[in-house]
Amino acid sequence: MDRRDFLKKCVFISSSMFLPSCSITGARTKELPGTGIVRRRRLGKTDIMVSELGFGSHLTEENIADPRGREEQILYALERGVNLYDIYESQYRQYEPMSKIIKPRRKKFLISLSHFKRVKSNDPEEARKVVMEEIEESLKIFHTEVIDLFRMCYNEESKMVTEIYETISKARKQGKVRAI
Repeated sequence: MDRRDFLKKCVFISSSMFLPSCSITGARTKELPGTGIVRRRRLGKTDIMVSELGFGSHLTEENIADPRGREEQILYALERGVNLYDIYESQYRQYEPMSKIIKPRRKKFLISLSHFKRVKSNDPEEARKVVMEEIEESLKIFHTEVIDLFRMCYNEESKMVTEIYETISKARKQGKVRAI
């Protein structure tokens, strides 16, 4: 399978595991020669081996209307070695549908979640509580004991960035998150 066919089949694959909103037009698959399987590399200083191409879970109205087609896209990518699935909550509530696909195949997936609940308070303890609740809720929804990658997304309006990071780090030390 060539790059163009792969990308046509999985139109929602991200061009980068850390930039899921990028256009796929610039994506370059890193296949093992002649196999159609995406290569993997170590994630930073961790022991996590991630595919060089990740799958962004950004749902659209079309995906919601065709959940079977969405599952086919995900499984198609998985069969070709894509193991990093970037999942974030939005108005379309993506955790639940993704968890149903992942659950029977959990060992093949690397779950990458983004901190999505905005901390509205200036109270550090409230910030820590919101983030830890989010992590605990994610573990339950995905029927797993650990989230592989938990990312922080914030902008100049974000509050309590230090407290959020410290809480995710604490969850990592507790074995609930593998990498930040």
